[in-house]
Amino acid sequence: MILIECQRCGDCCKGSAWLRLLVQEKDVQKWKETKRTDIMEYVCSECLRLVDPGNDKKPWKKEECPFLQTDNGRAQCKIYDVRPIACQTFPMVRCSDPECHQKIHLHHRFWAGKCKAFDQFRKEVESDLAAYLADKNGTQQIRLSDSDSK
Repeated sequence: MILIECQRCGDCCKGSAWLRLLVQEKDVQKWKETKRTDIMEYVCSECLRLVDPGNDKKPWKKEECPFLQTDNGRAQCKIYDVRPIACQTFPMVRCSDPECHQKIHLHHRFWAGKCKAFDQFRKEVESDLAAYLADKNGTQQIRLSDSDSK
């Protein structure tokens, strides 16, 4: 089992990564059933994208999730108990390419170095793998992806 310990930096709730995620119909059903009108005011009922209730329900343009808050420098989700499925399953994402043999991938923000928790995990794994391979066949370096240049 891979365990990645969240550092509560909030980077996964900022920028364009979360903005691309659509709220799913199951999320809306859950929020309606639990009478979470505080959440529903941020969701367009037709396209399921986030909207700005303070700006005539125009598309949400701010760079961070409206439910992200910071407490003593640590990120915290205001709707954690009923957060969207996309947030619950992060850092995994379903593959949308029908030709791909993998159905689930690690989110691209991990590989782009934008997640501090994964960065730490990757350093530990790379170090362990390099030591193991050095003992087995003299290899001194191992990389988890071609884009790693660190």
